[in-house]
Amino acid sequence: MNLAYRSLARLFHTIPLPKSKLARARAGHRAAAAGWTQWAQAYRTEEPLVWFHAASVGEAQVLVPIASRMRERHPSWQTVLTHRSPSLTTWPHALPFDRTDYAPAELPSAVAAVFLALRPEIIVVSRGDLWPEMVTGASSRGVPVAVVGGAVGPHSARLTWPAREILAAVHRQVAFVGVRDADEVPRWVRLGARREAVHVTGDPRDEYLLERAPRDDVLRPAARWASAGTVMVAGSTHAPDEEVLIDAFAKLVSRASPVRLMVVPHEPKPVGISRILARAEDRGLEAASWDGAADVGGAQLLVVSRMGVLSDLYGLADIAYVGGGFGTHGVHSVAEPAARGIPVIAGPNVLHDPAARRFVQTQGVRALRSRYPVRDLVRRWAAWLDHPEARAAAGRAARDQLDGGAAVTSVIALEGLLGV
Repeated sequence: MNLAYRSLARLFHTIPLPKSKLARARAGHRAAAAGWTQWAQAYRTEEPLVWFHAASVGEAQVLVPIASRMRERHPSWQTVLTHRSPSLTTWPHALPFDRTDYAPAELPSAVAAVFLALRPEIIVVSRGDLWPEMVTGASSRGVPVAVVGGAVGPHSARLTWPAREILAAVHRQVAFVGVRDADEVPRWVRLGARREAVHVTGDPRDEYLLERAPRDDVLRPAARWASAGTVMVAGSTHAPDEEVLIDAFAKLVSRASPVRLMVVPHEPKPVGISRILARAEDRGLEAASWDGAADVGGAQLLVVSRMGVLSDLYGLADIAYVGGGFGTHGVHSVAEPAARGIPVIAGPNVLHDPAARRFVQTQGVRALRSRYPVRDLVRRWAAWLDHPEARAAAGRAARDQLDGGAAVTSVIALEGLLGV
């Protein structure tokens, strides 16, 4: 283990932090070892236990179909999920694990305590959220580590020095890497993974999205609002997206009626919601904030202030917009609306996103131009409003890019590592 890394990890857990998402996460990691020990004392059986790990909500969705199929094949096995982000502590959906909690602090003593309590047969990591202490702890105990839905972007910081050098030893210890497509293979090898350990399996998250039905309790309050016109749902938006969306929507309503726009910010903070509402009012739009519970009125534009409902709200959409395609945020999941058979528009950076490439190539996802994006968004919205058959064809093309089978393929590979 790199001594400099361990020193930095110890420093991180001692320095004061202001109240923030990071501070909440650190507190969760600090308490995790004790929490897992208490759970194990009460509930750990002698049956095999699979330790799943995900950074946040999107990564956990990769693991859900794998854990579900593993439970079907091995009902007596136990499954647990650790995570890094506070978002999973409030995620409103049921997860197929015996317990979910923070990963231990990235300190040798905390990691050792969790290994002692859980006694895992294998660790299964989503996408590639590999942490040196966890992997080293597994290797020293003869516990295989597997990555599923492996994803490393071509411009990932992990591929650059010094991150690649620091993490090379970690990646060499991984027993299996299941990647989304063949383009991922050389990137994982460059990170240090053994070539014989890297396999193309597809993306298990596709199955999560295809199998999960929208929740009626989320859709019902907005159903009457949505029935009043063609609905565009803009999900995981950031400020640059919201400026383009509002300006374009103001132009669209003057030529196409009735239409409705629902904006679901990536982080629905009060200051951001107020900024969106003020811009909409300045553009002459009737807009309102909506918490996802009460019935809504006749506003043309709704700004959703509730977390954890975006995937459900795409069920209302005729056209989707996915945020993050401007600036450096990174485009969010175009697969979520695609799973509903909805055509998608995103900012220009979607053209450079590896996960979105397959959707863009088949015209299920359209990229806005970097010059005059407002004008371009109005044009694209209007084209799909005027030609419903083209809109439906684009939605089918988007959905057709999602594939089943990756979860079972991954489970069979994991069973192979365990000799089952």
